[in-house]
Amino acid sequence: MNYKFRYIVAIHLQNILTMKSTLLLLIALLISISSFAQSTVEDDNENGTSLVPILKDVAPVLDELEAEGLEIVRMEIDILKTTKTTSRTLHSDWNYGVAVVGDYRFTNLDIKVYQQVDGNWQLIKKDTSPDKSAVVIIEPTETTEYMIEIINTATAEGYVGGHYALLIFHE
Repeated sequence: MNYKFRYIVAIHLQNILTMKSTLLLLIALLISISSFAQSTVEDDNENGTSLVPILKDVAPVLDELEAEGLEIVRMEIDILKTTKTTSRTLHSDWNYGVAVVGDYRFTNLDIKVYQQVDGNWQLIKKDTSPDKSAVVIIEPTETTEYMIEIINTATAEGYVGGHYALLIFHE
């Protein structure tokens, strides 16, 4: 992951965004580069079906979001092999962060967010950096439905998928 690039982008955007948006952006940056509690196969059960690894990986993210006074408005944990989509209405009164975190089986997860415009989905934000977490900031200009696409682009050797956690939060 190119931390220097993300830092430069965060500093640049800090200069042009509102205070609340800046806080969300900096939290998002922290999520994407923080050293999560890295789960391992030893945290899993013998069948490889335990939620303990993903809970261990997402717990520091939850702690950081709540420590910053952000409200988690949706959390979802599921199994991902290729791609999953989910939707949510986002309100123009809020700026949102959308984050995805993968367990030890993932080496790269991407996230794309689409806005419904005139009955069609238009891509508005994405994080395709090479990491097992991804995060984007959404600043809705109108209250409407958004589709979130979570994409498994790479897994650790011997795996085809794993558990992920999706978090949607706002100030």
